[in-house]
Amino acid sequence: MSAPITQETSAQRGASLVGSGTLVRRVWFTMVLVPTEGWTRVGKAYGSEQCARSWLRFVSQAWHGLRTKTSQCTLRWKDGVMDERSRKTLSEKFNMDPPAAPPNCADQPRPRE
Repeated sequence: MSAPITQETSAQRGASLVGSGTLVRRVWFTMVLVPTEGWTRVGKAYGSEQCARSWLRFVSQAWHGLRTKTSQCTLRWKDGVMDERSRKTLSEKFNMDPPAAPPNCADQPRPRE
C-alpha cells in the first residue's frame, strides 16, 4: 500500500498547478546570520529542504562558524507571470531577481514575435 501524495511531497518534485492557471512552487534557501546585516541568502534556490540542508555545514565553515539555517519560500505564477507578493519576497528577503520563466517552461521554445 503506497502513502497518499500530499501537497508538500508533490511540491518537492516541481511546480504544481493549483486552481485556474495558478502555478505554485516551493523552494528553499541557505541563510547565514551576518552580524552587521542579519540573515542573508547564500547560494541558489533548492527544490527540496534536504538539498538546502546538506549545504549548511559547508556554509557555516566557509563563513567561519556563523549561524546558518534554511528558509522556505513559496512562489506563485498566475497565467505565466509571477505575482507581486512572490516578486517582493524574492527581492526584499532573499535579494534575488525573479526567474525569467515559470518552472517546467524553460525547456519549451518561446513563440516567435
